[in-house]
Parts: sequence; C-alpha cells; structure tokens
Amino acid sequence: MSYLDLMVDRRRSEDYRQLSGHIPTAMYKKFKALCAERDVNQSEALEQALTLWFEHGEETSDSPPASSKQNNQ
Repeated sequence: MSYLDLMVDRRRSEDYRQLSGHIPTAMYKKFKALCAERDVNQSEALEQALTLWFEHGEETSDSPPASSKQNNQ
C-alpha cells in the first residue's frame, strides 16, 4: 500500500480525524526533516509523538505544561 493509499484510507475512515495547529517555524522544519530522514509520513510521526506524550502524562501528572499556564493567566 502506497503512502497516498494510506492517506486516502485514513481520510475516509471513521477511526481517524484530522488535527491541525500552529507551531514555531524552526520546529516545523525540524519535524519535516526528521520525517523525511526516518522515512515516516507526518501523520504517523504525529501519532507516535502524541502516543508518547499521552504515556508521559500518565506517568507524571495531568496538569498542563508551564507555558500553557502562563498563557491562561
């Protein structure tokens, strides 16, 4: 199955939803470069990153990071 087939399947699947956000340009460039270097599409990399983030949150606490707290004050 090609990358394009995988993306079309995910777009049509009830088990997947699209997620978007804004990140700093330097982080965006690094993310794209690492995805290409590791031959992983960006959706898969984002899914892996979120999985690790969720697991880490369960090990520590459910409180938001310090930068989020500052933005809400």
